[in-house]
Amino acid sequence: MREDRLSDPRIERPADDTSQRDSRDAEDRAASIPVIRPSHARGVRRVRRAVLLILLALAGLVLYLQVVGLPRPLVRAIESRLLEAGLPVRIGWIGWDARRGPALRNVTVYEDTRRSKPFCRIAALSLLLNPFGWPKGERLFRGVSFSGLEKRLSFSSCDGSRKSELLLSDGKGAVIVGGDYLALSGVSLRTGGLLVRLDGRFGLPPARPPEEAKGPSEVLAGVEEKLRCSPRWVLDLVDGLRQVTSGGCVECSLRFTVPAGDPVRGRAVLRLRGENIQRYEACIGRISMDAYLRDGTVDLASLQIRTGERSLVAAGKYDLRRNVVSLSASNSLPLSFWSCFIPGVWAAGAEQAGLALRGDMWWLLEAGPSDPAHLFTNFAAVISLARTELRGVWLEKAMIGLQGRGKEVTVDPLRLLVGNDRPGRIEAAIRMHAESGEYEGWFRAKVDPHTVMGWAGPGGADFIRRFQFDSVPLATGRFWGALQNPKAFGLQGKGIGSNFTYCGQEVLVARSGFEFTNDYLRLEPFLIRRREGELRGWLGFDFVNQRIAMDVCSGIHPQAAAQMVGPGFARLLERFRFGGPVSVCMSGVVAYGATPRGTDLQGKVFCNRVQYGRLSAERVSFDLDAQDDLLSFTNLRARAYTGSAWGAVQITNLVPGKIPLFSGELHAREVDVDRLTEEMFGRRQEKLAGKLWLDLEISGPVASNVLDRMTGHGYLKIDDGYLFRIPVLLFLSEFLSRLDPRIGYATLADFKAHFRVHDGKIHTKDALLMGGLFSIHARGRYYFDQRLDFIVRVQLLKRGPLAKLANMVTFPLTKLFELHLGGRVSRPRWRPMNFPKELFLIFD
Repeated sequence: MREDRLSDPRIERPADDTSQRDSRDAEDRAASIPVIRPSHARGVRRVRRAVLLILLALAGLVLYLQVVGLPRPLVRAIESRLLEAGLPVRIGWIGWDARRGPALRNVTVYEDTRRSKPFCRIAALSLLLNPFGWPKGERLFRGVSFSGLEKRLSFSSCDGSRKSELLLSDGKGAVIVGGDYLALSGVSLRTGGLLVRLDGRFGLPPARPPEEAKGPSEVLAGVEEKLRCSPRWVLDLVDGLRQVTSGGCVECSLRFTVPAGDPVRGRAVLRLRGENIQRYEACIGRISMDAYLRDGTVDLASLQIRTGERSLVAAGKYDLRRNVVSLSASNSLPLSFWSCFIPGVWAAGAEQAGLALRGDMWWLLEAGPSDPAHLFTNFAAVISLARTELRGVWLEKAMIGLQGRGKEVTVDPLRLLVGNDRPGRIEAAIRMHAESGEYEGWFRAKVDPHTVMGWAGPGGADFIRRFQFDSVPLATGRFWGALQNPKAFGLQGKGIGSNFTYCGQEVLVARSGFEFTNDYLRLEPFLIRRREGELRGWLGFDFVNQRIAMDVCSGIHPQAAAQMVGPGFARLLERFRFGGPVSVCMSGVVAYGATPRGTDLQGKVFCNRVQYGRLSAERVSFDLDAQDDLLSFTNLRARAYTGSAWGAVQITNLVPGKIPLFSGELHAREVDVDRLTEEMFGRRQEKLAGKLWLDLEISGPVASNVLDRMTGHGYLKIDDGYLFRIPVLLFLSEFLSRLDPRIGYATLADFKAHFRVHDGKIHTKDALLMGGLFSIHARGRYYFDQRLDFIVRVQLLKRGPLAKLANMVTFPLTKLFELHLGGRVSRPRWRPMNFPKELFLIFD
């Protein structure tokens, strides 16, 4: 080579040796550089071009994947392969994300391989790869990051009767898969007004053999199956979350580490912060909670809920290894707050117990240590309520001490101030079985029963409404019942009251023992004292069948007693007037409802004086028997107008809306006619004298202005009277005296007549007035409107053979003395029937 170079005419020779040496050194260096042949250079250039082309192709592919994505047939093929692997999905787009690498968009994950129901939707999903660690043996796939996750959780009860949904939205974060763990990084979800942040790591158990491992579709189907059989409290919680809104920010963050196989050894920190949380009409001004899991214990370090000046503060611990819980809390939040935020099962329990969730409430609680299932069987609490309602009863104030030991809950003390117009005080103690809800206790109450009608049930409330109290009664006793069955309520004790009315009747003092159960109230021994007397015995009120059982003796006014017993008796006695002492003894049952069916009552009555209309009697006694709508008065005896009377009366049709009917018989002997007529018609100057005998059977309606419907018959006799002094006979006396003064002013001492009552009239065919010189025969009728229609015949002599002979001889003359009596009792009209009219006119 050197020769070639030297022989080159373009190269000049060096001028001296030094230049020659430098030239040789340069030639030696040149000789050490390999000589590139043209074929090698072309190969290098080809490689460079190939690499450049590959890079350009990759860049184009990435750009294509970023802009267009994989072709749809290839996407479908990938979906099919995932389906075969047990992960049913639909993918809208598969491509490349410049920041995250391989990416998927609009991904829908389904519950089962039939793709019948979506499990969740993800707006964007990126695969986290580790390409540089792969050659070193590390995992190529590290996990996924996602955004726009949306999951609709459908909850339902096991029987399908109740359903609820909860929407999780705006989900984002990353799921990292390691060799023995699964980590959540920066995961956040939003549901309603609540933002949840999750960061943590789950330890994974050793991999199962392929034949035992569950596919992804089986796992997803199992999750949905669990949601379709949710406990009631889960459904209540979901419904509550759906109704929560926030004007501020409500965040819940959870950081955790859960080792595989032993979650108890995990560690976690839960923090909740929120402001202006609204549900229905309640608002939480601020809420904060800090809870920790460490050393196998869940520690609720603090829970504070504040709204205005009111707050709830709670703290507690749960030892997972020993399964022991302890809790302490204090509250001043009003009941209206709890009505909006407590779980539905508790609200339903409060509603079933009859507690209106409004008013003020304060309470302190210490529960445990105990296992969670029996936490509230080992607790102590003090509750104070104000201005609320319990089973329809207004509670102005209430102080309640609660203590649970095992299956028994004790309420002691229980102090209530009930009612707002006339507050009354109730003190009590209760012992209740936690599982069955059965309870018993004692009480002392000084309260107007009207303020606690809601606790008495429908029948008891109906009974209480009959009272009006001027002073508050006092009652002491015991009670029992079951929370799940209000009808099982029972009450026993004694009470005393004064200055009140019952059914509108004044009572000075009432004292009684009582027992109430199954809507039946028994009062025994029972005492009512009024101004005129007392009532003693026992009473039983059957509120379901509307009946009153009794065995009483009474000295109080009969009309007042009848008003207390029932409206039927009050209607029966409303036309009677009583004077002097009255003694009544009754036993049996009285129905006081719409009909008297079921009435079975017997009694004895003694009255010093009774008046019915214008008639009166003294020393009246009778037996009483009532069966359904039939009322009988038997063994009736009385002194009437210095005479005596006896008889019996029966009254039927004692049904509201109908007119009662009566039938009876009356017998009277030696009744003073003057006293009878004075009472019936007022005082008279002329004395009639005489004694009256009467036998009467009569029936008709028990009402006024229905005399035309009365029927009956009888016999009337008067002895030794001055009957010509009766106003109706005065004109006849004057007429006869003009004919012969001896006849006109003769006496008519005796009267007798058989009669019958029909069509509003009294009919007679044989009325006879007898005197020493002559007698008067009459036939005809008397109308109850006081009209008269009689044929009267005057006969000389009154009895004996001589009278008959005289009557036969004087028959033509007797026919002349036949007269017609008409007009009215107040203005009678006498007209001779056979007298010449001209002769009769001289007497006008």
